[in-house]
Amino acid sequence: MMNGAVTVAEQIAWLQANTVLNQSVSLAIQTALGCSTVWLYTTHVPCPASFLTKAEQVVYAQWHHPNRINSWLLGRTLLKGVALLHPTLLQQEDFNPLDTTVAWQFPHAQVSLSHTATTAYILINTVASHTISIGLDVESLVRKPLSDKALRYLLSAVEYQIYQQRLEQESSARWDLQYWTLKEALYKATPLPYQTELSLANWGIQTMETATLCIGHQSFAGKMGTVLLGADIASVALVNRVSTK
Repeated sequence: MMNGAVTVAEQIAWLQANTVLNQSVSLAIQTALGCSTVWLYTTHVPCPASFLTKAEQVVYAQWHHPNRINSWLLGRTLLKGVALLHPTLLQQEDFNPLDTTVAWQFPHAQVSLSHTATTAYILINTVASHTISIGLDVESLVRKPLSDKALRYLLSAVEYQIYQQRLEQESSARWDLQYWTLKEALYKATPLPYQTELSLANWGIQTMETATLCIGHQSFAGKMGTVLLGADIASVALVNRVSTK
C-alpha cells in the first residue's frame, strides 16, 4: 500500500502493475463465448486511499465494515486500471480515468465487476456493441451454503427441482454457488428477473454452453458458463439483446 502524496505518474504505474490480465482464463472465456474481444482482469491489492478523489472519498466514508471497505477498494483498483488500459470503455474522450470511478454506470454493457473479500475481477469487452452485453459474478467456494429460502427466491420451480436432484447425486459440489453466479452474471448482462429460467439441467462445473433466454414472448441468444478460479467460482454471460422471435 502506498502512503502519502504521490505523483500522477506514480499512480498510473501502480494501477497498471496491479491490474493483472488473466490471459489463460480470458482465452478460455473468449472461446466459450465466441467473442475474441472479452478479457478478464484481476487484483488482490486494494486501491490506496490517497488515490481517491473527493467524489470517491464521499462513497468510501459510507462503508464501515472492514470487508466491505476492502472489496470496494479492490474494485477501485480495477476500474481505474482498466480505464487506463482501455480508455474507450468510458466512451467519454474528456474523462480522466484518475478522476473518479463514480462516473461508471452499472449494469454496463462492456464492463462487469465482481469481487470476493480478497480478490476483485473485472470482465470487459473492448468493442462497443448496441446489442451485445456481458456479465460476470464471482463467489468464494469457502462461503457457507445458501439458505433454502434464498435458493427458492433465486431459482425457478424447474431449476429448484434440478438443483435438488444434483445435490442428491453430488452433495459436495457447490451447485448453489454455480446457480447463484450464473443468475447474477445473467442479470448483469440483461438485466433480467432472478427467476428467469435457464437450461441448466446438463451443465456442470467448468462448462460453457449456448442458451436461449426466454422472457415473455421474446427469445434472446446468449452464452453462459462457469469456471473455477482457485478458491473462487466465476460465471460469465454474453447476451445478444436482439430478439430472435
